[in-house]
Amino acid sequence: MTETENTASANGSDNVDGKVVRQLEYYFGNINLPRDKFLQDTMKNDDGWVPIKTLLTFNRLAAITTDVDVISKAVKESQSEIISVSDDGLKIRRNIGNPLPENSLEYWQKIKHCTVYMVGVANSLSREMMIG
Repeated sequence: MTETENTASANGSDNVDGKVVRQLEYYFGNINLPRDKFLQDTMKNDDGWVPIKTLLTFNRLAAITTDVDVISKAVKESQSEIISVSDDGLKIRRNIGNPLPENSLEYWQKIKHCTVYMVGVANSLSREMMIG
């Protein structure tokens, strides 16, 4: 049994799939993508597609799973409005029907009002625990 299979068995496959999709939606989401120069440059190479192997160089995703098939299956089954997986299951991109909002001062001021800044949170509390 691989490390990914052990993790999926211990935590439940749905839990791993959900974490994978949430992390990828963050990478390709409205907040992160406009600021992520590396991901933007990578998306320019192949009509917006980013190889899953490239995404696995990102520590947070690799901490969840390093199995390309698990990631591909999770995105396929998620019916995410933000991301989609290629037919061959090897690449991810932001959905064409869900473009990034206009990068304007008004947009960023609105986002700033939706941001939570927390101080004094216990080190043992993970981001996943806070999000719920």
